[in-house]
Formats: sequence, C-alpha cells, structure tokens
Amino acid sequence: MLILRCPDVTLSRPVRLLHPRYPLYIVPRGDGVYMLGATMIEAGERSRITARSLLEMLSAAYALHPAFGEAEVLEIGVDARPA
Repeated sequence: MLILRCPDVTLSRPVRLLHPRYPLYIVPRGDGVYMLGATMIEAGERSRITARSLLEMLSAAYALHPAFGEAEVLEIGVDARPA
C-alpha cells in the first residue's frame, strides 16, 4: 500500500486497474492524495516492501496516469491480506 500526493491527477472515484500480473486499485483521499494498493503480490515477507513490488506498483500507477511519475510518496505500508 502506498499513499501518494499527486495534485495533477483528478480522480473522484476508486479505480481498479486490471493489470496482467496483479489487480491494483487507486482510492482518492482528497486534496490530491491517493492510496495505491495491490490486493495480491506474492511474498513471504510481511514487514518490508521489496524494490520489485514498489517498482511494479508505481509503474502501474504511471501507466494509469503519467502524472503519477511525479507523485510524492507519503507512506508505504506492508502486511498480509486477511484470508
């Protein structure tokens, strides 16, 4: 999960991106802040994000809207999804 600030993007509703490798979602939080999450990226680590996972999530956001390439990263969170 990433919290990004990108005032150049204007989304009023959550967006699900059907990426070939993993489903991704972006939720607007207001004032140019967005939560970006992936519902399933397989990993055995629950305490830290890998560079590959971070790169893939940010690349998918950039594919959705190129302005996300200049977004400020406010927070990064990692945990297991409840089963």
